[in-house]
Amino acid sequence: MAQHAEDVTVSIGSDTLGFAQSMDWNQSGNTVEVTALGEVWKDYEVADLEGSCSISQIWTPTDTAFIALQAAFAAKSAVTVAWVDGDSVGRSASACITAINHSVSLGESVMTELELTFKGAVTELSAS
Repeated sequence: MAQHAEDVTVSIGSDTLGFAQSMDWNQSGNTVEVTALGEVWKDYEVADLEGSCSISQIWTPTDTAFIALQAAFAAKSAVTVAWVDGDSVGRSASACITAINHSVSLGESVMTELELTFKGAVTELSAS
């Protein structure tokens, strides 16, 4: 079933990002050519899987999840990032934070963009 954005929560560890506006979750695999000698068509397999995500949120100085993210970024520590819909279905991964960007338009909220790169496998979350 399709989910509406208001049904989705984004969390870092045990803290839910209070003002997340959007999230892009990307998973991909590198391809390796495995064509046998004499074959007419090239053949490929997926190797080395990788993933990343970016989260856009309204910045607030009291958001405990964002404070934890800043501390993890400064310490170069891995975090667990997850998104879960209203039916407790989603994905989770250990990730390193590669960038924290702030942008401001005069008269508007301060926006923060977080860039994370996954470290290892993505875990599929399902309703219990």
